[in-house]
Amino acid sequence: MAVSGTAKGVATDDMSGSVAIEAPDGDVESGWREKADQFLRHMHHGLAFAHGGRLQTPRLDHVEGDEFHATFFAGAGFQPEFAVQHFLNQDPFIQALADRYFQQGPLPNILWTALGWMQTDTTFDEIRFLTAMTALETIAEGALPDGIATIIPKKKFKPLRSGLEEVIKAAPDLGDQSRQILLGKVAGLNKGTFNEKINALFDHYRISRRDFEGGVIADLIRARNEIVHRGMIPDDADIWPSIILVRELITRIILTEVGFKGRYCCYVGGQHDRDFPEEVEASV
Repeated sequence: MAVSGTAKGVATDDMSGSVAIEAPDGDVESGWREKADQFLRHMHHGLAFAHGGRLQTPRLDHVEGDEFHATFFAGAGFQPEFAVQHFLNQDPFIQALADRYFQQGPLPNILWTALGWMQTDTTFDEIRFLTAMTALETIAEGALPDGIATIIPKKKFKPLRSGLEEVIKAAPDLGDQSRQILLGKVAGLNKGTFNEKINALFDHYRISRRDFEGGVIADLIRARNEIVHRGMIPDDADIWPSIILVRELITRIILTEVGFKGRYCCYVGGQHDRDFPEEVEASV
């Protein structure tokens, strides 16, 4: 595999890099092309994460013997924002990304779904923050094991839920609309709070709580609720530090999943390099 790209600034609509995979000499195993495509998708998502923005793929080339096939894709480029790796220090991350694939397989799709939310192209900070919080909630809902993101394990809640639903269905003087609303409420009774889920992510991925001590998480959720329910945040509130914090947490989660160890770009308190992973404080 070879990853190449320019170190100079390029326009968003210019093709500036490529990822190439070469098959081994001799007979190629059946399904090699499909496996190569899966690996390329894994690398593409990971490089977009390191780049700090979506990487548009304008062309896919396949060369076999004397045949050359080129597939062109429509779309537009994206400006990078909060790059996780400096453009001159990509090699350690690329190596970790490739090693992760061959040692453990691709990253869970839920992480790439979350990354798509985080990489929304917008000039509105409120949207930046909301999509980043949505990305974080997506990870919490999809990555946490059963029993962590819920109040009680799902298997234990199932009979309780069935009993409550039977009571609601049998209740007299309930209109169909009211009954459906109540049944929908029952379905969500076992969900843990967003605060609990975020705290569980630190424990599940064993990542440092640096920058998230005290009431930071509660403040992030409070700001999210203000935007969701009121459409705005208080005039005297600065949402930018909150945007940085949510993206930092998601960055730590994905770096952990990749198995990366080394320097990365952190933006908490201003752009600087940090070592990853940081030591995790022992639980008391």
